[in-house]
Parts: sequence; structure tokens; C-alpha cells
Amino acid sequence: MKLKHRNFASKLSFYILVGTAVLFLALFTVVSVIAIKTIRHESIERANKTLDATIAKVENVMQMVELSTQNLAWVVLENIDNPDKMFEIGATSLNASKILYGNSITFESGYYQSKGEYYMVYSFKNKDGIIDSSQIGGYDYDYF
Repeated sequence: MKLKHRNFASKLSFYILVGTAVLFLALFTVVSVIAIKTIRHESIERANKTLDATIAKVENVMQMVELSTQNLAWVVLENIDNPDKMFEIGATSLNASKILYGNSITFESGYYQSKGEYYMVYSFKNKDGIIDSSQIGGYDYDYF
């Protein structure tokens, strides 16, 4: 665009407009970059906090499961000669826990020959909260 035939006011207005547009684009770019970095940083911070909270909840549940297992181990050992008692032990441990919905008491293959090669008692709370137990391990079930 030639500005030779235009007056000084027109040239000045044009240069001010171009300068303002360049300045606006530069500021817009800087603000956009800062906003993107800030949003990314806040998103990562929020994700890390959520992850930390989730990890803490999972660790809490795992500690309760581990404690339940440790508390159950001595009862199983005390009744090791009575394989049918394992049904009652599994159900009792579920009644005592608010977080557990199922458990299994599993024995090494061949431990109870009278019950088959594999013996595993599985207890679970059904949708009505009633505890049901069954023997999953048997002659036709290989859990190893």
C-alpha cells in the first residue's frame, strides 16, 4: 500500500493502528501461553491430589483386608482338621467386615483328599446382603 499521496495524519493513524495490532497480538500470545501453562499446572496438581487420595483409600482398604486375613489365619489353623468348618469361618469373617464382599479359604492341592484334589471355600455377600458359601475347588477344578 503506497502512502505517498496521503497526508501526515493518515500515515500516523495507519502506523498507530499497525503498532497497536502488533502489540495486541504479542500480548495475546503472551497471555495465551501463560494461561495454558497455568491451566496445565493446575490440572496436574488436581490430578496428583486426586491420585494421592485414591492411593490413600486403596492402601486403607488393603490394610483392612490384610488385617482381616491375619485375624482369620489363626482361626483357620485352629480348625484345620475340620474342612467343613471353613464355610462358617468364611461367612463369619464377612459378617464382621463392612468393606469385604467376598473371600476364599484355599488349600494346597491334595490337602484334603476326602474333598478332592483341590479344596477352596468361597463366601460372598449377594445383592441382598445375604452370605452364600460354596466349594469351588474340586476334582474338575484346577486353580494352580
